[in-house]
Amino acid sequence: MPDIPNDILLLLGRMDAKLDTALGLTADHEKRLKVLENARARQLGAAAAISTLAGSFGAYAVNHLMP
Repeated sequence: MPDIPNDILLLLGRMDAKLDTALGLTADHEKRLKVLENARARQLGAAAAISTLAGSFGAYAVNHLMP
């Protein structure tokens, strides 16, 4: 096996550490996205329910409370 200069081995070690760090951040990023997507779905569901109730109340008010 040929001799590899120490500075190249040092650079390879640094690149390996950075790659390990980047792969660890990817897993955290996916978890964060999943949480955000679930929260968004809940917000959209709540908005749909509120708009349905508001529409029903408006229809009732127009049909029954106004002469």
